[in-house]
Amino acid sequence: MGLSFLFSSLVENAIGPIVASMAVIIVFLILSVLPFDLLESIRPFLFTNHMNHWSSFFADKVEYSEILISGSVLLLHIIGFYLIALFLFIKKDILS
Repeated sequence: MGLSFLFSSLVENAIGPIVASMAVIIVFLILSVLPFDLLESIRPFLFTNHMNHWSSFFADKVEYSEILISGSVLLLHIIGFYLIALFLFIKKDILS
């Protein structure tokens, strides 16, 4: 949602941020699944890599450390996206 909010502060139409957000999510999902050594270094920083760690709550032994790390990474991404969107929105000329 933070990514869509960021994209909506960049454009004036309504469908653009939705399509762009879905495209970014699909590309990041593909990058997080591909078995290339080059992608191993960026994989921990992709937010899509952390989006499915909520399913760890249904395991027999819940790994709270992994869930907390993934939750904090996602929270940092959301805060970053919102701060960038706020900065762009404040700089934007809303009279035109």
